[in-house]
Amino acid sequence: MPRAADAPAYPIQSVDHALELLDFFADRRRLTTGEIAKHLSVAPSTASRLVAMLQARGYVTREAGSRAYVVGTKLRDVGIAAVRALDIRPQVRPYIEALAAETGETVQIGILQGQTVVFLDCVEGWHSLRVTSRVGELLPAHSLATGKALLAELTPQDFLELYPREKLRAVTRSTITTRTSLQRELLLVAKRGYATAFSEGFDDISTIAISIRDVVGRVRCGLSIAAPASRLTSKNAAKFAALARHSASAIAASLL
Repeated sequence: MPRAADAPAYPIQSVDHALELLDFFADRRRLTTGEIAKHLSVAPSTASRLVAMLQARGYVTREAGSRAYVVGTKLRDVGIAAVRALDIRPQVRPYIEALAAETGETVQIGILQGQTVVFLDCVEGWHSLRVTSRVGELLPAHSLATGKALLAELTPQDFLELYPREKLRAVTRSTITTRTSLQRELLLVAKRGYATAFSEGFDDISTIAISIRDVVGRVRCGLSIAAPASRLTSKNAAKFAALARHSASAIAASLL
């Protein structure tokens, strides 16, 4: 993986590998030592030592009944702490509560962090079959409506710097898997004013999302409505988007 432009001139390789591995977990969710070794271009023994250290610190843990590793409680705590440090949730909460009550579906707000989205707050819908909260999780932006809504706000140059490679990982069978296809999708998002994801981040879950700017024009977050695919379809997505847009406008006016 190429070194970031603002990385130190003399990086500590073991630390760099550990941080790159944590980024990889955000994208893949479960990994074997073989996959880790291949991704980092290191020997399997080196990968084993690295993951053992992360396991000892609580950042990853062995998945029950398999040889794979998954995110540990420590890493989740770090994500939640980062969410709590952000100051827009108290201002946004009343609006997402109202939107969830109006639609009956799950409403979330999230921000872009590199190639991932982290959800800051969530109000689950009142249906017995509903989408559950993903607050604090890091999820691939290209597979989410929230991610697309926020990526559509980037300049072409910033987008290419964020996605230097053409191939994108397939999260589900419906995920966009090339940068070119994602660029085309983002042009559509910009034109119609909202993003959609139909079973792209999670099977049988549909989402619409709108980016939110504050009163001075800064992009602050994305607002999404998520529902089972049977209730949110391409035929009624515009209806949900109109409701979300009304809430987004009210939120934008409240953000200083």
